[in-house]
Amino acid sequence: MTRNHPALLNVVLANAAHHLYNAKSLQVTNVMQSSYGTSKQEMVPLPIQSHLTDALLYKQRALQLLVASISSIGDYNFSATLAAVVFLIDVELFYSARDSWRVHLQGAQKLIALLHERLESAERELGRVSEQRTSSLHGYLMEHCLMSVRFARIFLGGYCLHG
Repeated sequence: MTRNHPALLNVVLANAAHHLYNAKSLQVTNVMQSSYGTSKQEMVPLPIQSHLTDALLYKQRALQLLVASISSIGDYNFSATLAAVVFLIDVELFYSARDSWRVHLQGAQKLIALLHERLESAERELGRVSEQRTSSLHGYLMEHCLMSVRFARIFLGGYCLHG
């Protein structure tokens, strides 16, 4: 799916670059602690800034590509666009000190509402209710959004969904 949707690919790459940055940071911190016999638990400034820079560049590119994708949302790019928005929630929630993840969560809510509207409209045209209202991917992405809200409520002092 990422091959045909550059915004999703860039979100995945941003997340991976953040993971690399964090993993390298922990390795250097552990080496310094064992070398110097210190017991400080704080992170040590590192010369490994390229992973963080890559993460920010991929995220910026993903956001730019998402604007175009959302403005021309259709059946051909709906799933990948929703996946990119949901994964941006993760990137912002876990790696940003700001509340920018909330904007992505609201965007995901709007896309999910649009999905339900489209399904209901298609069902009205067919004159029957579909047994499988959403794909397994859509179901996973919706659950992922709910998990993000639960995580925020527990660890970040709460967040309520507003319709």
